[in-house]
Amino acid sequence: HNHTHSRRRRRRRKRRMSSVAKIEELLKSHLEASHVSIVDTSGSCGSAFEIQFCVSPKFEGKNSLTKQRLVTKALEREMDKIHALSMKKLISPEEYANLSPRSRSPFEE
Repeated sequence: HNHTHSRRRRRRRKRRMSSVAKIEELLKSHLEASHVSIVDTSGSCGSAFEIQFCVSPKFEGKNSLTKQRLVTKALEREMDKIHALSMKKLISPEEYANLSPRSRSPFEE
């Protein structure tokens, strides 16, 4: 009984692909992120992503390198499957509130 369980877990880990939904879920659970916009830039093979937009209270008062580290840490479990990850706008809710409606609108949920 215990044997099958570990075999099943191993099989799941083998999946070489990540997904936009998985990354979004991790950002929301680890960083309490809202307004997340992610694009698969790998031609849907699940190895390259661009985080176009991510609003998180954990980004408050942090510089861009620290924000990127927070994202990388949140995605730790997926990083072995992701070959390329670019991060564009990582902002706090306060920074988000100060955005002009025009620069905010493409990312509204």
